[in-house]
Amino acid sequence: PRRAHLVRCRAGDAVLWDSRTVHCNTPPLLGSASHHATSVATSLSGEGAPGAEEAQLSAEKTRPRRVVAYAALAPRSRASARVLSARRRGAAQGMTCTHWPFELSCIDMPAA
Repeated sequence: PRRAHLVRCRAGDAVLWDSRTVHCNTPPLLGSASHHATSVATSLSGEGAPGAEEAQLSAEKTRPRRVVAYAALAPRSRASARVLSARRRGAAQGMTCTHWPFELSCIDMPAA
């Protein structure tokens, strides 16, 4: 077996892979986000100025650590009208489904 490989990305990067290979997600790495929040707080309030700590906490709470959109593509003909309709309802309700666009497997199934 091969060792896992962590793919580090910067803002705006795109990662493409063959989804038939084993893959998984990991929690965001906090180092860069914490460093960024500290830099923002220092530039907003000045080094050691009153409010610097509050600005840092605010920046850490409001700045998203990661925003990702996963896209899986397949021929539309592989999904039935029922599956497409249910997936649309699930997406509108903020549900999470599998990568396979022609199957209906959501964490919380939408009502029919």
